[in-house]
Amino acid sequence: MNICLIGAGYMAKEYVKIFNHLSLNYKIIGRTKKCTEQITGVKNDKRVLFGGVERNNFALKNCERIINAVDIGNIYKTTVMLLENGYNNILLEKPAFTNPEEYEFILTKYASKNIYVAYNRRYYRNADYLLKYFSEHGNPSSAHFEFTERILQIQKNPSNRKYFSDWLLANSSHVIDLGFFLIGQPKEISAESAKVDGLSLNENTKNLYYGMGKTLKNVYFTYHSNWSSSGNWNIKIMHKNGLFVLNPLETLKFQPLGHNAGKKVMEEVTPGKPGLLNLVQDFVRKKPSSKLPNLQMQSEFLSLINKIKDGSNQTDTF
Repeated sequence: MNICLIGAGYMAKEYVKIFNHLSLNYKIIGRTKKCTEQITGVKNDKRVLFGGVERNNFALKNCERIINAVDIGNIYKTTVMLLENGYNNILLEKPAFTNPEEYEFILTKYASKNIYVAYNRRYYRNADYLLKYFSEHGNPSSAHFEFTERILQIQKNPSNRKYFSDWLLANSSHVIDLGFFLIGQPKEISAESAKVDGLSLNENTKNLYYGMGKTLKNVYFTYHSNWSSSGNWNIKIMHKNGLFVLNPLETLKFQPLGHNAGKKVMEEVTPGKPGLLNLVQDFVRKKPSSKLPNLQMQSEFLSLINKIKDGSNQTDTF
């Protein structure tokens, strides 16, 4: 299997760890030689190409899979370039695009292409465990999740500033996607958002999100996130047999019915970024599993994220 990785940032480094672990053949295409070589740590590495996709189109010819891991500001442009040159089987680093019109253009013009989005937390072992548990013991009755962001840390990194207005999609969507992956996609949602006193990413960004609804699996859910205060990412799932807690998301705890405390069930232990190994293994299959969201699914997810972000002040149905 020959893979081409486009991009030379943090996630590109994480993908290379997985490629090496799986002994996959790969090439890396980045903008500058220095940044791209830093990923492998090998000087004059023949697997490393620089100058962007425009200059290295020839290198993509032999690639059976392409992973587009460039930044959120350039991923749409790069994806269109790949599709215009006839390439297929493309994995986009999450959250893919920010504009509904971008999805509409690609889904209309390149409907036959296989394009996926890399939500690696769907591939956690604890996610597999929970889905198996629910299939054997029945669906949960309700769930609650929080996606409070650490604003002070985010603001310290200058490279984050250009994404402040899209931070809910760019970052918080990771826990939102996992939450609904476990309990089912929403069929009803009442979403509210507000700007309250305290920390905020910028003057135009809301910092409080809360809502409730019901999923296609008839699981009632609530969510609450206050970026002006302290908190973290976590998911709580209430089942007739007890409470499941993902906090942090990589650790699963279970509190049986009638008990006052929970016990650890499992914790992610994996080479590289948790979930990424199983995601890459799925992507390189002849046909990836339904766990890997395609571009149409991500387009629908963007619509949900925008409802949460804007606060519809009404109950919306899907």
